[in-house]
Order: sequence, then C-alpha cells, then structure tokens
Amino acid sequence: PGSSMAVSYTVVEPARTSILVFNVRGAVIRHRVDGPVGSGGFVTAWDGKDDMGQTVSTGLYLIVLRSGQTTDIKKLVVVKR
Repeated sequence: PGSSMAVSYTVVEPARTSILVFNVRGAVIRHRVDGPVGSGGFVTAWDGKDDMGQTVSTGLYLIVLRSGQTTDIKKLVVVKR
C-alpha cells in the first residue's frame, strides 16, 4: 500500500484550472485537475503514480497549479522505503 499527498489550493475567481505533476526532465507524468473550477478552497490528492498507474521512482517532482493568470509551483521529493 502506498501513501498519497494532499494538495490544497485556492482559486480566487472561477477559472480554467490545472494541477499537473512533472518529473525533473519536464515531462507531465500526472494530471490531477484539468477544467473549469469555481472560486474557493479545494484539496486533491496525488497517490505517487503516473497517468499509467505506475508508482513513480524516488526523486524530485514539481506540482504545478495554473488557474487563470496565476501559476504556483511546489517541489516534492518522493522517497521509497
């Protein structure tokens, strides 16, 4: 069983919003949110898997939130036990 990470975000005004997970090579490996979102606070989870359902390797990943004209980037280190 794996663990997941909660990603909290706030949308100030309704806008097309995406949350994407990138590997260090700049490839999108997971789409979490992609579409219109109303204003407010939200939470989505990333289970450490790519879009194909494969568990990602140990390493650095970037979680990129784009909403309207705003972009926010968070770094995440995945460590396997």
